[in-house]
Amino acid sequence: NNITGEHSFSIRKPEQIVDLLKEQGLPMPTKLMLEGDELPYTEYCRLASLFPEAEVVNGTPLIRQARSVKTPVEVEMFRRSGIAHAKAYEQIPSVYRPGMTDIEFSIEIERLMRLQGCLGIFRVFGRSMEIGGQGLDPALPGGANKTPLKEGQSVMVDLGGNFNGYMNDMSRVFSIGKLPEEAYTAHQVCLDIQTKIASIAKPGIACE
Repeated sequence: NNITGEHSFSIRKPEQIVDLLKEQGLPMPTKLMLEGDELPYTEYCRLASLFPEAEVVNGTPLIRQARSVKTPVEVEMFRRSGIAHAKAYEQIPSVYRPGMTDIEFSIEIERLMRLQGCLGIFRVFGRSMEIGGQGLDPALPGGANKTPLKEGQSVMVDLGGNFNGYMNDMSRVFSIGKLPEEAYTAHQVCLDIQTKIASIAKPGIACE
């Protein structure tokens, strides 16, 4: 709680907002915009009930639109986060040891990320969950599960990087020794597709 300045107030719970508005002589809102696509249903109802006279609407589309345009400062923060992320990934081959399990390898990779300043915060949002692996327990069926890493396997590292409050994502595929020829053929097909798309893409359109 280190936000200070005019019109900044410390509260323990949202119910205090009503009293603060009254103390400051400010009118109650007539329209309340909540992130309906993001908030849990109970939290949405709780916040809406604070202002029973207000019209409650879903503000998610407007907020997403506003967030889609980044300021120069935000772009720079993303750039710095990406640089730190890349530095951690460059060291990944150096921490692999023969006989490792996937979770031991994962621990070493997280250590590299932490040493570069990663805050360790990640988000998995509902239907967008794309974590691979079986996991250690049905309570979180995703991620490493103590599978031994062997010669001839490929290992995909896909971690969100949060180094300064701005999230970025980076995926890299590593091989333990030489992979089957089919893997190299498939990889080349992907590269050819990307090259083709990039050659026909209109200026200003980013291809992933």
